[in-house]
Amino acid sequence: MNSISLWLKVKILQYKNDKHYKRYKKDEEKAKKENKSKKELHELGHMNWLDSLVYDDEIMELNTRYLYSKAQKLLLPVPDYDDVTMWEESNITGRRNLTNKGITTLRSAIRTEHHERRRGALTWVAALTGLIGALSGLVAVINANL
Repeated sequence: MNSISLWLKVKILQYKNDKHYKRYKKDEEKAKKENKSKKELHELGHMNWLDSLVYDDEIMELNTRYLYSKAQKLLLPVPDYDDVTMWEESNITGRRNLTNKGITTLRSAIRTEHHERRRGALTWVAALTGLIGALSGLVAVINANL
């Protein structure tokens, strides 16, 4: 999964969650107009909350899978699965997802690795640019003397 695919999937889930919330608000207004009991209103709110948790869980799972695969591709160590500050079990699916601290830690490691790799590539680009400049200068001098 690439970053554009992740972004699109997250946006779709957020849109669905927003759409669901708007439907809930309409149902809540309708229930209030019909003078439903507090218990029924509470149940309606509770169902909305549970549905919202499902969307949030799917987003966390997508983020976890994306960061985990990115770290593996870069040969970076991932946080230990037994570390409860880095991983948590989903109440919805039972899968293990990164906590906010785990996400922050893994993102930081990925950014650092990208920075290091970019810096190495830029060193080579600078060296090659200097070499090309020196060669073109040498060719110009040789052509001027002929």
